[in-house]
Amino acid sequence: MKVLDLGCGVGGPAREMAIFAGANVTGITINELHVERAIELNKQANLQDQVTVLKASFSDLPFADGEFDMAFAIEAFCCAPDVQRLHSEVMRVLKPGGKLGLLDWVITDKYDDGNKEHRLIRGRIERSGAVPHMMTPKARIAALEASGFEMICDEDRATAKANPVPWW
Repeated sequence: MKVLDLGCGVGGPAREMAIFAGANVTGITINELHVERAIELNKQANLQDQVTVLKASFSDLPFADGEFDMAFAIEAFCCAPDVQRLHSEVMRVLKPGGKLGLLDWVITDKYDDGNKEHRLIRGRIERSGAVPHMMTPKARIAALEASGFEMICDEDRATAKANPVPWW
């Protein structure tokens, strides 16, 4: 299986995916230092033939149409400057029937833009995490579906547990 790790950082999840699933994983990141560190860590783990990391952008994936069986992203899509372009690019590089798995920052429907404290906390999260604008889960799903994805399963981990701060 060929898997794409979008926003891979230094490649920890890519290596785990390679070990756990036996997949060949290609990770992309926009940070050259992450690429260098990932290459070294892949060698240390003896996974250099199974895990590749490249410097690349979400908005212009350097891969052929239908090249990957699966793609995943962990806390990365929220940093994309153009969400629709990102979704379209991922759809393009996935084979027909390919799967996309996401774990991402979103803001729940309980967020109140009229609440000064909510806006302050949201702003801090967005600035410190380099997140252009957090979306609600419904908006994320709608954006994915607008790019041709079909939602199979979704879970808001913040509201799926007893969270003492009810809006994030």
